[in-house]
Amino acid sequence: MTLAEALQEAGYTTAGFSANPLVSAQRNLDQGFEHFHATAAPAMGDALVPAALEWLEQHRRERFCLYVHLHDPHLPHTPRAADRERFCGADAARYDPLLMQRRTSPSASRGSRS
Repeated sequence: MTLAEALQEAGYTTAGFSANPLVSAQRNLDQGFEHFHATAAPAMGDALVPAALEWLEQHRRERFCLYVHLHDPHLPHTPRAADRERFCGADAARYDPLLMQRRTSPSASRGSRS
């Protein structure tokens, strides 16, 4: 039983929206959602969020579970210098922080670094 199914049994209406094609009905990840929408290819949030907000507006007076899976933060991601310093400090990294992604993700190796 999925969380969405358990919530339906408890009287919630459920919806899922995914901008990541790996989170899809083809992989049974729609199980338990009354409404499920997934994009066929990776998409940015602005292609998905309006539909999720429309669903939310239609169901705002009900008990609901709304799952929204965005694809925006995926690689290649190069953090701004100020953000890198905020989380990692001013010292230079002792290792390449994207080394594992470069080794495991073909798309990451095509990304640029600043």
